[in-house]
Amino acid sequence: DDLKNELIALLDDIQSYTQEASLQAEHDEQAAIVWIAVTSAMAVGFALFISFVIGRSITVPINELIVRLKAVANGDGDLTVKLDESARDETGIMAHEFNK
Repeated sequence: DDLKNELIALLDDIQSYTQEASLQAEHDEQAAIVWIAVTSAMAVGFALFISFVIGRSITVPINELIVRLKAVANGDGDLTVKLDESARDETGIMAHEFNK
């Protein structure tokens, strides 16, 4: 009878520990999901910001060149004003060639 009571007590302890471990695992899972969601949102935000910056660094100089080319084509462009050719990419090369 004592052995039976001791086994029942051990089984109750095991069940209690198992339940606690299960609750801790669920808590850890929820924390991981939140962490992944926050990290993913930050990565998407950073990617959008970088794509915006890169897009602007391309479109602004090209739009400036287009405005200047249209003015020259219409005959009222001032060829003494130089475009910014400091960019170390294709837009800088285009501006340099236009400024010649």
